[in-house]
Amino acid sequence: MRLLRSSTCAVRQYIFVDLDTREADVIDPVLDYKTASGTLSTIAADILLKFVKEKELNVPMDFVKSFDIFLKDEEEFSLSSNITGKVIHLPGHTPDHTGYMVGKAIFTWDSIFMPDLGSARADFPGGDAKDLFASITRLLSLPQDYQLFVGHDYPVGRQHDCMATVGVHQTKNKHGGFGTTESQFIQFREARDKVSGAPRLLQPSLQVNIRAGKLPPASNGRVWLKTPTKLTNPNIAL
Repeated sequence: MRLLRSSTCAVRQYIFVDLDTREADVIDPVLDYKTASGTLSTIAADILLKFVKEKELNVPMDFVKSFDIFLKDEEEFSLSSNITGKVIHLPGHTPDHTGYMVGKAIFTWDSIFMPDLGSARADFPGGDAKDLFASITRLLSLPQDYQLFVGHDYPVGRQHDCMATVGVHQTKNKHGGFGTTESQFIQFREARDKVSGAPRLLQPSLQVNIRAGKLPPASNGRVWLKTPTKLTNPNIAL
């Protein structure tokens, strides 16, 4: 799935490589989107492709189908001829949120952030703070040396990072570490989400993600993304 993003947003993209066979999988590639000019670019994707070419990796590609298969919770799938991964259903941020476990590495996306940031919001369509707490608890119940790779990072006073171990999260995650009760998390998360403005790229992202990463149909060489507008006074439209 391709997610729209701004060129300044700290979105993590990963390339998983089987060092024995040179087979590789790209996890969560994105498009660059500038809202001010309405332009799309492939800056981030081009960096990934350059890395793939330089390292002489073999990435399975399918430009015909956006979805190849649908996977169930804990279902295994092949990442290469030698290595398998496992799906982990992690609802809360969104109802269909998933992570991928490969050995001791788990790509968690927005089910958890770096320990000093805590957790993602749970007020997106279908999101639920109780479900998010359950997903975080599931992740933090894994062995302490397992590595959680996040989908975003918004650091304050430190360098960007992408991974912390389960053990570090257990003691240092500011929202859902050990000792945090379900009621405490839900109360905090729901209160925080009520005062958080809508993400700047929420509407364009939804319109692309709901199409499985494809852009809306083009018209006269342009793609149109809708912006919902609520009228506080119906006479404005007259």
